[in-house]
Amino acid sequence: FEKNFEWIVNYKNPILFSVGRLVKQKNFDSLINAFYHLRKNKEIKLILVGDGIYYKRLKKLSVQLKLSNDIYFIKESKNINFFLKYSSVF
Repeated sequence: FEKNFEWIVNYKNPILFSVGRLVKQKNFDSLINAFYHLRKNKEIKLILVGDGIYYKRLKKLSVQLKLSNDIYFIKESKNINFFLKYSSVF
């Protein structure tokens, strides 16, 4: 298991997963804003794996949108296949 993610194995609702450099060009702001709208109607989680100059900005956005309990930021993982296995959308 990926440390601190044992819950993912038995989680029954959709999990969105994305991996990439957290920079302007990747447009993760839009992903988080779209997730915000999805989250209004459905119990879902978002897992973002990556690091970059937008890391703090995106974490701040998740707090502003009151999503900090639903978005998981992971700077790096050597076990991406674990997340892919349990994700509904990636």
